[in-house]
Amino acid sequence: MEHKLFTMVFVVVMAGGTCLAQADGSAAEDFKPTSTNQPGRQYPQVNSEGRVRARIEAPQAHTVLLDIGGVRYPMTQGEDGAWIGDSRPQDEGFHYYQLVIDGARVPDPGSLYFFGANRWGSGVEVPAHDQDFYAIKDVPHGRVQKILFPSGSTSTIRRAFVYTPPDYGKDLSKRYPVLYLQHGWGEDETGWANQGRVNLIMDNLIAEGKARPFIIVMTYGMTNEIRFGGIREFDIRPFQTVLVDELIPYIDANFRTRSDQPHRAMAGLSMGRMETRLITMNNLDLFSHIGLFSGGTISASDITDRDVFKQKIKLVFVSCGSRENPGRFRPAVDSLQQAGISAVSYVSPDTAHEWQTWRRSFYQFAQLLFQDQPVAAVPARTEAVTNPADAAAAAEKQPTLKVPFETPLKWISSDVLIRPVSDERHNIVSIKDPTIVRYNDLWHVYATVYSTTARTWTMAYLNFKDWSDAPNAKLHFVDENPNLRGYKCAPHLFYFTPHEKWYLVFQSQPPQYCTTDDISKPETWSAPQNFFDRMPASMPRLPIDYHVICDDTHAYLFFTGDDGNFYRSRTRIEDFPKGMSDPEIAIRDHRNNLFEGSITYKIKGTDLYLTLIEALSPARYYRAWISDRLDGQWIPVPGADSWNSPFAGINNVRFADGVEPWTRDISHGELIRDGYDEKMILDLDNLQFLYQGRAVDSGGRYELLPYQLGLLTLDRPQSVKDDAQMTASDTELPALKEVFEDYFLIGGAFNRNLVMGRDPQAAEIAIKHYNTATSENDMKWSLIHPQPGQYNWEPADRFIEFCETHHMAPIGHALVWHSQVPRWVFSDESGNPLSREALLARMKEHITAVVGRYKGRIKGWDVVNEALNDNGTLRNSQWLRIIGEGKPEQQYDHIAKAFEYAHAADPDVELYYNDYNLSTSRAKADGAAAIVRHLQSKGIRIDGVGMQMHAGLTWPEVDDLEYAIKTLSATGVKVMVTELDIRTRTRGPHGAEITQINRRTTDDPESALAEIQQKLADKYAEIFSVLVKHKDIIPRVTFWGVYDATSWIGGSPLLFDSHYEPKQAFHAVVRVVQEKK
Repeated sequence: MEHKLFTMVFVVVMAGGTCLAQADGSAAEDFKPTSTNQPGRQYPQVNSEGRVRARIEAPQAHTVLLDIGGVRYPMTQGEDGAWIGDSRPQDEGFHYYQLVIDGARVPDPGSLYFFGANRWGSGVEVPAHDQDFYAIKDVPHGRVQKILFPSGSTSTIRRAFVYTPPDYGKDLSKRYPVLYLQHGWGEDETGWANQGRVNLIMDNLIAEGKARPFIIVMTYGMTNEIRFGGIREFDIRPFQTVLVDELIPYIDANFRTRSDQPHRAMAGLSMGRMETRLITMNNLDLFSHIGLFSGGTISASDITDRDVFKQKIKLVFVSCGSRENPGRFRPAVDSLQQAGISAVSYVSPDTAHEWQTWRRSFYQFAQLLFQDQPVAAVPARTEAVTNPADAAAAAEKQPTLKVPFETPLKWISSDVLIRPVSDERHNIVSIKDPTIVRYNDLWHVYATVYSTTARTWTMAYLNFKDWSDAPNAKLHFVDENPNLRGYKCAPHLFYFTPHEKWYLVFQSQPPQYCTTDDISKPETWSAPQNFFDRMPASMPRLPIDYHVICDDTHAYLFFTGDDGNFYRSRTRIEDFPKGMSDPEIAIRDHRNNLFEGSITYKIKGTDLYLTLIEALSPARYYRAWISDRLDGQWIPVPGADSWNSPFAGINNVRFADGVEPWTRDISHGELIRDGYDEKMILDLDNLQFLYQGRAVDSGGRYELLPYQLGLLTLDRPQSVKDDAQMTASDTELPALKEVFEDYFLIGGAFNRNLVMGRDPQAAEIAIKHYNTATSENDMKWSLIHPQPGQYNWEPADRFIEFCETHHMAPIGHALVWHSQVPRWVFSDESGNPLSREALLARMKEHITAVVGRYKGRIKGWDVVNEALNDNGTLRNSQWLRIIGEGKPEQQYDHIAKAFEYAHAADPDVELYYNDYNLSTSRAKADGAAAIVRHLQSKGIRIDGVGMQMHAGLTWPEVDDLEYAIKTLSATGVKVMVTELDIRTRTRGPHGAEITQINRRTTDDPESALAEIQQKLADKYAEIFSVLVKHKDIIPRVTFWGVYDATSWIGGSPLLFDSHYEPKQAFHAVVRVVQEKK
C-alpha cells in the first residue's frame, strides 16, 4: 500500500527542504570505522543496522547535513563544535555521499575519494553479508596498472587501467583472453577497480579455481559529455572508434593477449551496458561474450542473422538488481534460449541500480567467461540467489505440494458496499485496506481512511448484520480514541486465544499493535505498542501491511517491503507479542509482481497454508502461494499467479448482473475467515473476498484516490479435493491411453517441472492420459553434458523414474542434433575446429555414456535429429562439415556413426531418425527414406522414423501426410508421430526450424477465438483420422507438450489449455475413435 509514501513526502515539505529525513529510531551503538576511510580516520562509521554516522569539525557552521543518495539527514553540533549525525539503514555495499555545510556540498575529509556523479567525492562501504567474494585475502594478487595510449580519432592521449592476473609475470609464453569492461554515466575508468573491486573479485575467483585467468581493460567510455538523462543524444561511433580501432590494437600489441574473437569479451554497467550492446552487435567478429549489467538486453528479434550470431557469440549474460524490475529482461533471455543461443540471466537479491548489483553481476559473469561450454539460465523470479548453481539446486529442491483447489478461479463482484462517509470532524475521500471477522452474529470491519482534515491516514470501524446492511453502516473513526491519533493504517484484526484478547495490528511505520476486550468499541483500544524494541537491521527500508498468523508453537508477523520481497518474523506463542525475530525474506520477486496487501491463512481440513499478495502492474491484482509450513518455502499456485490468470484480478472477475463495472483494480483486501482467532482458518467451500477498488478513470495523488469496498464471491465454488473426489471426477473424462489402446501408444513431451513435481496438475494430466513420454529437453547434449567430463544426470534420472513409476514407455531425445550442442563439442582447447577423428571420438564418448546409463530402462532413442533440409538434402551442420570432410562417400557418416555407437551402448534399445516437415515436404520424406536405406545397406540398425508433425490449421494436406507414411514405411521401419502440435497462428513460418521461433512468431492473441478453436479441433480430427487408418504402421503418437502454457510454439496448440482444461480439440480426437467404433 502506498499511503506511507505520501507521509514521507509530507515530512519533507514541512521541513522546507528537498529530501530531508530524520533517522528513524535509536541506533544500535556498535558503530565501526568503514573500510573506505582515509588511513587513521575514525569517521565515517557504520553499525550493524547499516546506518552511517558522519562527523565533521565545523564550529562556525549553522547547519550541517549528511547527504546519502540524495536523502539528507540533519547533524547535531556538540559542545566541542563538531557535528555528528546518523542516516537510516542503507543497502549493503558501496554508497556515494557528501556533507552539506550551510548549503555548500563538500566531500567528507574522513573518507577516500571516488569518481561518481561527474565529480570526485566521498564513498562509504556498508558491510554486506556476502562481502567475502570481494574481500582482501591472503591469495596471489594481480596487478592494476595505468596505461596511456594514443588516439588519433580524438587527437588525445587517453587513459586506461589494465588488470593482469597473478601469474601474468611468471610464464612469459602464456597468453590470456581479454575482457573490455565499461563503467556507467557519471563515472570513469577508475570505477570498476575502486568502487567495483573487480581486481579483488578476480584474485579470489582465480585462487578458488572458479574462473579462468584473463586480462581486464577499463577505459573511459566518453559518456559524461552528455547531460544526465540525455541518452538519445549519445552517439556510439566516436567511442567505438577509440575502442575498436585504437585501444584493442594497442592492448594486443603491448600485452600477451589471445587476440582472436573467441577470447575477447565486452561488458558494461548501465550506460556502459548500452555501449557494450551497440559495439558488440556491430562487431560480432571481435567479441564472443557479451555482459549487460542493469538496463536493456538483446532479444532474438534484435538479431539479423541468427546462424551467424549463434556461431560467433558464446554467451549473452544479462543481470540487474531485484529492485530494477528484472521481469523486463526475462522474455528477451527466453527468446535467445529458444533460438538456441547461450543466454544467462541473473538477479542480485535486495539491490537496485548500485555497485553491489554490479559486483555480484561481475562475480557471476567472470565464472562463465572463456569456458568451453554454454551455461544454464538462472531463475529470475520468486527466489533470486547469488549463485546460479544455487538457484538451479534450489529450484530442484522445491517441495511437491498438491494445490487443494482448482484453477483458474472465477469471481463475481458486488457493487460498492462500503463508501467513504464524512462527519463533522473527518472529511473522508477513501476507505481501504479492510480487515473483517464475523463475531456475535455481526460483521466487524476495520479499514484505513484518509482524512483531508487531519492530512493523514487513520482508521475507521463499522459493523452490520448482513451484507445488504453494509452500505448504511455508520463509520466510527478510531482517532477519537486518544491512544490512536496520528498516522495509523492497514489494520489486521484477530482474537488471540491464549490472552483472551482482541489484537489490532497496524502500520505506523513500524509494526504496532493494541488490544481490547470489545472490538465493537473502538474507544477501548489500548495505547499502541511496538513489536520490536528497535528496528532490526534486516527490516526493509519501507515495510508495508503487517499481519499475524499462528501455528501450534509460534506466532508469525508477515509483511512486504517496497522492494519486491515478502518478509516474516516469529516468536514463541508464550512470548507473543514480544520476542519477534529479525525479519527474513520468505519470498523474493520484484516490485511490480509482489507489492503489498499480503495476508496468510491456514486452509481448513489440510496441512497447507495459503498466502495472497497484491501485485502492482498492469493494474492491481492478487497472486497466490502455498506452503506446508509457515517457516517453510512458498510455492506459487499454478493458474493463480499471473496477470492473465490471477488468484483475483480483473481478468477473472465479472460484475454481478445489473452492476456497472466500477473498478479495474482488485486491491488490498481479506478473504472471509472460518472463525476469528489467530489461526486464520480459511474454508475453501465458502470463498468470499472483501476488497478495495476505485473508479477506472480516477487518478492523481495517491491519498486522494477514491477507494471503496466491494465483495467478491467465487463464481465456481471449489472444495478440497480428496482422492475419492479426484477419482470420481477423472472418470468423467476418457483417458486418451484407453481411447487409443487398440491403435497406438499415446504420450507427451515432459518438462522438468512436471517430472520433478513442480507442476502437479500437468502431472495429473500425464498420468491419466499417457502411456509413453519423451524428455523434452533434459537429455539434449547442452543440458545433460554441458562441459567435458561433466554430466548433469539428475533431471534425466527423474524423467526415467517418473515414467517407470507411472508405467510409461520412455523415449530419449536427442543424441545428435545441430542445435543445443555446446560449442566445445566442435573445437579443441585453442578454439580450433576438431578433426573428423576427434569429433567422432567425442560423439562416441557422449553416446556411450548417455545411452549406457539408461540401458534396459528406455524404449527408444531419437539418435539423430533434424539432419535434413526441406528439399531433402543434408543440413550443412558442423557434424556434416567435420565428419563428412566434404567427401560424397562420407556424407552420411555422422548419422551412421551415431546409430552405430548407440547400438553398441544398448543392443536392445530401438533407434530412430527424427525430423520435421516430413508430412509437408515430399522431397524431405524421400530424404529421410534415403537415410534409412543407407543405414540398412551398411548393416546398421535403425528401427523407425519420427515425423515431428508441427502442424498448422491448414497443413499438412492429407495427401502429403499419406505420402510420408507410405514412403517411410516402405523401407520396412516403424513410422511414429513424435512431436505433434498445431500452430494456431496463421502467419509466420511452417515447421519447427528453431531459429525462426521468437516472440514475433509465437505471439498469437487470437488463438482463443471460437473460430480458431473450431479449426484446431477440425485439424486434429483430420490428422487422427489418418493416423488411426494406419494403426498397423504407426506404433506411437506423442504430443510436444502437455498443456498450452508449456508449449514452445505459443498460441493454443495442444489438447489442454493453459488452465489444464480439455479443449474442443480433445473431444474431437476422442470422437475419431468413438465414431469408428
